[in-house]
Amino acid sequence: MSDGDAGKAARAAMRARADALLGAEADDLGQHIAQAIIAFVGSKDWEAAQVVLRSYPVLLTEAADVIFAGVVAAAEDTETEGDEAGMGAETIKQAVENLRRHRQMLQWCRAEGIESAFRRVQDA
Repeated sequence: MSDGDAGKAARAAMRARADALLGAEADDLGQHIAQAIIAFVGSKDWEAAQVVLRSYPVLLTEAADVIFAGVVAAAEDTETEGDEAGMGAETIKQAVENLRRHRQMLQWCRAEGIESAFRRVQDA
């Protein structure tokens, strides 16, 4: 299996896991989670991201983490393909790193609470 096929298989497995977690409302809730991820990642700074998170508590669910993992994996595939095609490699790398940072923030929020997690970046 090529790396591209492995990435596609991994994304399909993550989507199946998310669907199982979400149940019958998979499409609607999945869309809601996707919108929440876009708003969270698109925040101008960590203070704004915290406001978005409080507006979308669904971001703290396992289902959101699975979907976010798929977003990161797809971005990493794009990073590899972009490097090979010479497509703005630095911009793609920055976008992938931004996604990773935001997913890490949500993981910290789940593990230690929102206030504590955001203090990590405010104190840095």
